[in-house]
Amino acid sequence: MDGALKKDVTNDRIKVLNEEELMGIEGGFAVTGSAIIGGVLFVGGVALGAAWAFAD
Repeated sequence: MDGALKKDVTNDRIKVLNEEELMGIEGGFAVTGSAIIGGVLFVGGVALGAAWAFAD
């Protein structure tokens, strides 16, 4: 999907939502984003550790 088109669709959806709903959604994204980043860092760390072990 075209990035610009996707952004326009998202902006239209945000306009429809009231501020309270938007705050809740942003909070949900923040929590989910942190969990995803944490998971990626953890998996990356494990992979790096395994690579170091094999390199020895």
